Amino acid sequence: MIRDPSEALGLDLASSSHRRVQVRDGVQLMHWSTRLAHPIELSVLDDSGLIHFSYVLQGDALAVLNGRNGHTGGRRIDERQVCAASGNIAFGPDQRWRFHQHGVYESVGVMVRHDAFEQLMGEGEQALRRALSNGLCFETGHRGAELHATALALAHAMRHRPSDDEASGDRHPLWLQAQGLTLVSLLLEARADEDATDALDRVDRMRLARARAQLLSDLSQPPLLVDLARENGLSLARLKRGFRALYGFSVYGLFQHERMHEARRRLLRADASVSSVACDLGYTNMSHFAAAFRKQFGVNPGEGRRRGR
Repeated sequence: MIRDPSEALGLDLASSSHRRVQVRDGVQLMHWSTRLAHPIELSVLDDSGLIHFSYVLQGDALAVLNGRNGHTGGRRIDERQVCAASGNIAFGPDQRWRFHQHGVYESVGVMVRHDAFEQLMGEGEQALRRALSNGLCFETGHRGAELHATALALAHAMRHRPSDDEASGDRHPLWLQAQGLTLVSLLLEARADEDATDALDRVDRMRLARARAQLLSDLSQPPLLVDLARENGLSLARLKRGFRALYGFSVYGLFQHERMHEARRRLLRADASVSSVACDLGYTNMSHFAAAFRKQFGVNPGEGRRRGR
């Protein structure tokens, strides 16, 4: 797309940061963050010819695609809400995109040239290839605990601006390449999990929903998986597969994700201390709580409280 979104927005680098790092031929990493006091609309023509695999860490945006279908030549307008804690796949060569943003927004992504994607995938990913062959592909809402953690680690490395543009912070270029390709692979796995979701019947969905409600009813102590499955009429294997397909997390991955978000909500209350929040959520060791919070959000609990206010 455009070389530097901050130029199009007319933003100072104090409030906006955009960075790209090429990690191998045809593969670039990108980190974009901004803080907008007022809503803006950004219109760009994608002349890059790149497939965009991205993950939003903070904020929301409305993305609107105004383009032409590659096969029929007809007009296509596609409007999607791009949400925090979700991944997206977009491909629209020579297509017009509009983005509506407001407030804090941060994303990290991997941009892959089409021929490089073909080389990386070999004979795999036929379903995505068919979508790409139409000349338009716009998918949103891909989720997963491992996907989130990988995006968070990449963003942390990309936030630092070293003097050498071929490296990032103290991370080795091979680490950046590996993490970038891992992000792509996890987005592809999330697509496959969503296909599996379509195979779940109504009864399974109801049982999984009850299991989810039971799992999250007490965020200080997760139930045993065998008990959770039995009490909701599911086999252990169906419980595990169903959670990953329907919610994008393992059972305990979802529990931990929700527990940390509850921790952050409580920390933003003026009367909640870090130690009391940790204790209420089942932690007897403060260092374990801090490590779990840092893994989820990239900062320690105290810093997370200050940033949220």
